[in-house]
Amino acid sequence: MASLTHLEIVGGCEDVESFPKDCLLPSGLTSLRIIKFPKLKSLDSKGLQRLTSLTTLYIGGCPELQFFAEEWFQHFPSLVELNISDCDKLQSLTGSVFQHLTSLQMLTIRMCPGLQVLSGLQHLTSLIELKISGCPGLQSLTQAGLQHLTSLETLRIWDCPKLQYLTKERLPDSLCCLRVNNCPLLEQRCQFEKGQEWCYIAHIPQVEINDVLM
Repeated sequence: MASLTHLEIVGGCEDVESFPKDCLLPSGLTSLRIIKFPKLKSLDSKGLQRLTSLTTLYIGGCPELQFFAEEWFQHFPSLVELNISDCDKLQSLTGSVFQHLTSLQMLTIRMCPGLQVLSGLQHLTSLIELKISGCPGLQSLTQAGLQHLTSLETLRIWDCPKLQYLTKERLPDSLCCLRVNNCPLLEQRCQFEKGQEWCYIAHIPQVEINDVLM
């Protein structure tokens, strides 16, 4: 077990509502996948304090999970990649969650239809790539603090039909590529020269709306 670096924990049990408190995971883990817990409502932080080498974390297929406790992510100072997927009832991801993830370079949030609030991304000072998809409840990213992500190079947003607002300030000069697909309200605001958001994104070398280069 001491040499184990990659681990996938698959639920599948209808009765499991919380991540095992006494789950002792190998301290040398660099990659952890927690998937298919249909009734999981909470993720206990006990047993995770030793995972200081973790660089990749995937959490998916947890439709009853509603939030992440602030202390849950503080145990992963070396985390480089975070993927949160298929968490139907997840309502918010805020700065209290992200503030400890200063090494994070890739963040993917997908298929979270209950997500309404995404804020506090300015804590992710090393973030290079951000992907958001399949979040029909998300209406605005103005609280996300995208303008403060000075390492961000790629921003992809798709299948968010209610998303209308991207930013209130110029996005960082580090951003090389912005792609928006199947987000009709936001697409209108990002239209070349005439969209309300165009003044904040005009400097980006590659802006694609539904695969059309602006």
